[in-house]
Amino acid sequence: MDQFSLPVISSLYAGLLAIMLVSLALFVIAGRFKYKVGLGYGKNEDMVRRVRMHGNFVEYVPLLLIMMVIMEINSMHGWMLHTYGIGIILTRLSHAYGLYTSSKISLFRTIGMAGTFALLLIAAVACITRYIL
Repeated sequence: MDQFSLPVISSLYAGLLAIMLVSLALFVIAGRFKYKVGLGYGKNEDMVRRVRMHGNFVEYVPLLLIMMVIMEINSMHGWMLHTYGIGIILTRLSHAYGLYTSSKISLFRTIGMAGTFALLLIAAVACITRYIL
């Protein structure tokens, strides 16, 4: 990618992750109608899980995407970017599934968060290394 190219690969994953975000938001809204909860959790464990699935996504995905765009602008190989993007999707799906199916520590939540932290650290190293080199 030359310096005037737009981040094409990142845009694919930004779009897919936006669809995931809307899906999670609609899941929260559906819970609000189901349990008649206008704001907050309504003392309902299912609502707590739904809201946290959405909230956790919003807490981590923006930085992951920003770092992906930076890596693409810095000419990271396409296969690496696709691996990173697929990793974001899989870790976020894993975390959401694990959180929804259990309020306790679960394998899917652990995989989701460990994978998310690994992706953040990989991107951090890539961005810092690019600056140094």
